[in-house]
Amino acid sequence: MKKWILALLVLVPAGGLYACPSCMEAIASQTDPAAVRLLRGYAWSVALMMAAPYLLFALITLGIIRRKRRLPLKRG
Repeated sequence: MKKWILALLVLVPAGGLYACPSCMEAIASQTDPAAVRLLRGYAWSVALMMAAPYLLFALITLGIIRRKRRLPLKRG
């Protein structure tokens, strides 16, 4: 039952989201504090989407290096 509720919460579209660049430009021309917060949200989402692949690569690489250092060297 809890899984269905969680799935519905994830799948229900949010009300104030605009996906097209034209909508973002229209909001950018406003001086309303809510519009400014929405623009900051756009900026953070773009920054996080651009940084996520590099962060993921770095974390996987770090995990591999740490695992290799823990394993004893086999000689012979």
